[in-house]
Amino acid sequence: MIIRVISGIGISRVTLQADATLGDLKNEIRNRIRVPDGTTLKFVIADSNSEVFLKFYVYTLHQISGSDDEALAKFGVGHGSCLRLISVSSNPSGSEDLSYIQPSQSSERQPVSEQTPSAPINVEPTSTKEDKPDGVSGPSFKSFDAYLRDNGYAVSELALQQSYKPVFLERGKMNKLPSGVTVKHQPYRHVDHLELMNAEDIQNFANYWMSDLEMAEQRAGWLYGYYVEDAHYPLGIRAVCEGIYEPPQKSTLCDVEFLPDEFLPVVDTIAGRFGLERIGHIITHLPRDNYLSPQEVIDSARVQLERAHSTHYTGYPVSTHVTCTLHPDSEGKPALNVYMVSDTAMALLRDGIIRSVQSDPMFVTIREPSQSNEVLPQIIESGKEVTKFDPSWFVIRVNDSAPIKPNSMFKYADFPRENRGGRSVTTDAVKSFLSSRFANGLTASDPEIFSDFHLLLYLGKILDIDTTLAICDAVMGSAPLDPIMVDLLMAN
Repeated sequence: MIIRVISGIGISRVTLQADATLGDLKNEIRNRIRVPDGTTLKFVIADSNSEVFLKFYVYTLHQISGSDDEALAKFGVGHGSCLRLISVSSNPSGSEDLSYIQPSQSSERQPVSEQTPSAPINVEPTSTKEDKPDGVSGPSFKSFDAYLRDNGYAVSELALQQSYKPVFLERGKMNKLPSGVTVKHQPYRHVDHLELMNAEDIQNFANYWMSDLEMAEQRAGWLYGYYVEDAHYPLGIRAVCEGIYEPPQKSTLCDVEFLPDEFLPVVDTIAGRFGLERIGHIITHLPRDNYLSPQEVIDSARVQLERAHSTHYTGYPVSTHVTCTLHPDSEGKPALNVYMVSDTAMALLRDGIIRSVQSDPMFVTIREPSQSNEVLPQIIESGKEVTKFDPSWFVIRVNDSAPIKPNSMFKYADFPRENRGGRSVTTDAVKSFLSSRFANGLTASDPEIFSDFHLLLYLGKILDIDTTLAICDAVMGSAPLDPIMVDLLMAN
């Protein structure tokens, strides 16, 4: 039989004999995880139909109490059962979760922000200050415009105004060596806060990954929203997320890759009708030491470069694209964190100094010279020249929140998501969605009936773009909705 065991390091599938005992299960877990001496393993039965939400699991919990010689079947544990793993330590500190037991000893790291990276998304009113965990210090980030104001609006020394291109030495000539780079925390950030206005979209994304996929493969999506000024930070910028588009993707247990997507320009067009744009992307990952892996740092730098613009009043190229990560925290609950990568990372990638494909899971690696006379810029970390370094130097923490009472421009978020394996969306889903709106009292002439981001994206596939945009205009209230449109969709 196969039993699913949930812990802070993910969901494991444990294969046992049909007559296995509680002791057999404990031995299998001890063989998989390095458990400290004096730690007692205990389990609770979690209803396999539980739903996953951003702040908590909804469980029906029954603790397994008995001797190791008793059969699991006696406790109601059988094929397909879902158990929650806890541990009780013999030391005075009492109970703790095995989430804190790592397979290997983690090394000390430079803290990346004022907030702990494992903090779950806080569905509370927007905070007006950045809290530091007790006893932890870290870099503080100014908004970009506040940093410029405090430093005389000088942008000539900033990373994206520099050239780090390698130099090829030539005999008989004066050769200027490339400028060296000291990796350090960037003191400013281009986005100060991400607000998840469409919280239901984030919840649906988390539910699908943690419940349906059981974290056995990773998931990613594009974030769509808009930017506003944020009075909680001096000259601050807030990104507001209104929806997630999940493009075609190739996923494994450890990573995810976007596939070519011919429909993405249509998504951009539909979102743009509402004044929305791609403000970031979201990726999932299993528990690990890094805030962002070296490859994720490079991927984020690449997309930030692609979406950089020069409309800032100083002419300095600015990218406001954020990277969200979703992972299980120490209690196995979904935790969301938001980051950007520094301008230095973007500049080094732009000039071909950093490897575009990172094979080391812990350190960013600089490429080797392609020729004997090629000289790359020196990379200095903590006063020493290095060829690889901690990726956290490039990581910038962005604060995040979700409002208690969301006020999304989309009234609904229950239309089936696109590009989810084994879940092909058809016109029957449209009929079901519209019928449920009729049951709630809406009529065919009420534009609110189409107020779902994913429904509009699907209409962009089955209708021509002009018709879809006309429906978008009706949803926004800038044009009337022809009831015949609903009749046609219900008839197909």
